[in-house]
Amino acid sequence: MKSEDVNSFVGFLEKRGIFIRNYSHIIPKHCRISIGTREQMKILKDKILKYIGQQR
Repeated sequence: MKSEDVNSFVGFLEKRGIFIRNYSHIIPKHCRISIGTREQMKILKDKILKYIGQQR
């Protein structure tokens, strides 16, 4: 996933108990997300949409 402020995005998710990898040291402005179950995907999707909503 690409984000202009990867640290902000990673921190936002960490505060909500979701831990992802900041890959901006390998690919600028990118992070890596690995997910498992459909329920986990839904939770992550909801949190990403909330983050995007706060950025507007």
